[in-house]
Amino acid sequence: MGATRVKDPRQLVFALDHDVQDKSESNLKKYEQIEAFAKKQKVEKLFVWPGKLCVASDSHSNMYGGVSSLGTAVVRTDAASIWATGKSWYQVPPVAHLTFTGTLPPGVTGKDVIVALCGLFKSDVLNHAVEFKGSDETLASISVDNRLTISNIFPIDRTLEHWLRYKATEATMFKNRTTQERWTHEKIDKLYADPVQADPGAYYAKKLYLNLSTLSPYVSAAKVFQDAAKANGGKIPKIAEGVKLYIAAASVREQKIAEDEGSWQTLLEAANYSGVDFGYGTGSPVTTESKLGNVLEQLESLIDRVESSVVDDTSKTTTKILPGFPEKISEEGMASVCMSNYDPDFGIVVKPNDILVSGFNFGCGSSREQAVTAILAKKIPLVVAGSFGNIFSRNSINNVLLGLEIPRLIERLRAMFTSSDKLPTRRTGWTLTWDVARGVVKVQEGENGDHWEEKVGEFAENLQEIVAKGGLENWIKHEIMKTEA
Repeated sequence: MGATRVKDPRQLVFALDHDVQDKSESNLKKYEQIEAFAKKQKVEKLFVWPGKLCVASDSHSNMYGGVSSLGTAVVRTDAASIWATGKSWYQVPPVAHLTFTGTLPPGVTGKDVIVALCGLFKSDVLNHAVEFKGSDETLASISVDNRLTISNIFPIDRTLEHWLRYKATEATMFKNRTTQERWTHEKIDKLYADPVQADPGAYYAKKLYLNLSTLSPYVSAAKVFQDAAKANGGKIPKIAEGVKLYIAAASVREQKIAEDEGSWQTLLEAANYSGVDFGYGTGSPVTTESKLGNVLEQLESLIDRVESSVVDDTSKTTTKILPGFPEKISEEGMASVCMSNYDPDFGIVVKPNDILVSGFNFGCGSSREQAVTAILAKKIPLVVAGSFGNIFSRNSINNVLLGLEIPRLIERLRAMFTSSDKLPTRRTGWTLTWDVARGVVKVQEGENGDHWEEKVGEFAENLQEIVAKGGLENWIKHEIMKTEA
């Protein structure tokens, strides 16, 4: 891109917390390079702080909401833009207001809360920002650790203050760290003298409620194998050869409960005993505490419905667009495997310059840009859907894959083409014309079918500029040249 320095080192927070269990020489080399880069660019050690906006190149960035920071995801090109220019772009989402009532029962954790929320409001808060509220008693029952699991954004309340002050006091005990200079009681006093909060009478797109007292602990992993065993004559399915299962209980008490109910034994049998590692670590000696660390589960999000003139499916994630997200793959390689996890014949049906039409929340899942570039590799210039996953939509703009949300078209296609023939990919013979200047699309439903027009949202001027420059990477180069001129 031509950048030789970080625009504003004060903006950056570096955290080596990804793939920490990988102690291979190549991975450790990456960490060394990151640390060397930080020193060269004079990036200080910083913290995410309540009331601040913090972006990161990871789809889990809303985790910062657990400490009342507005965390949102960007991807690698976005991050490079911020580093090089200090600038980025956003589409402000609708905000849902979720009020917690009651208190968390003993044994119920943040994991149980977020699982319940996903089950109850799986489509209500799609592509929304979520703001949590509740009484002092209710919020006091949700520890900061549990808030990090639930994510989105919690208020700057007394529970957070107690946690911050403990950390500030702890910082004074370690004279060899710079933490005590950056995490102080004076800084916390300033934060709570004028905390960031919603304006009086703030508008919310939706208001939802959840009574925490109605929740109970839920262990999902073992139940998956147990349910499969019921449908398989009592035989517990085994983890595939070469796959290692990580097992960790939240506490000694939780492990005892899991052993008593048989869940622990189920997991051991599923892993054939030898394919089990207990807990996660960063190279420290294994202890009882580390063995009983928090388990990390990465679950693929599922789209409610995906269907199109080229795609017809009820569950799609970005990993179905490009299997596995390989770090190094040619454009031809991406084109050859694009959508192959979804339909092995996708590449045969699709032709260059086709319009890919899908259902709702298309592209949800990983934040990787390859989901977009794989579609571009298939010479598909435009994707139409009922709605898009936000990160996918952002990546599309940055890589000049155009996208339109037209729910009416999706419903018309569903009415015309039923799924009874089970074709995962189909050609419709329909045509779509997009008048960008007027913000109107024209649809012709086949040679002798209906013809109709639909108003679509305006294409923002700053986004037009990114597209006109050939994508975000070229836009960054242009901004750098302007600065140096």
